[in-house]
Amino acid sequence: MAVTTTSPVSRRERTTSRCSWWRVTGTGRAVGCGGLRILGAGTAEIKRMYVEPAWRGMGVAVRILRALEQVARRSGVVDLVLETGTRQPEAMRFYEREGYRRIDNFGPYRGEPESVCYARRLPAPTAAVIGR
Repeated sequence: MAVTTTSPVSRRERTTSRCSWWRVTGTGRAVGCGGLRILGAGTAEIKRMYVEPAWRGMGVAVRILRALEQVARRSGVVDLVLETGTRQPEAMRFYEREGYRRIDNFGPYRGEPESVCYARRLPAPTAAVIGR
């Protein structure tokens, strides 16, 4: 499997210069994707994480999430936020397992009863130990 950058998935997001989109390919086709939208002030939103059902449980989502977190860190992001839905308990368990904590709904998701929002503070980059 390879994690590669790709183009935005919608016309609106194509016109937003602060988005980064990634996909994972397996057997020559895309099997998962996700995006990162810089919100400003050290915060970014993870967008549209998806893995084909046949590829779930194989580490594809973790690879996408780690790529997005790495890009976020390089962009000066400290806090990541995301939205998923109450009808996606597998996604909720995944994000919780990966260290995301549930928060009050933010931005466009405020007041949306079927939205569930999460956040994670990214750990500071570790410095390489010299001489070991």
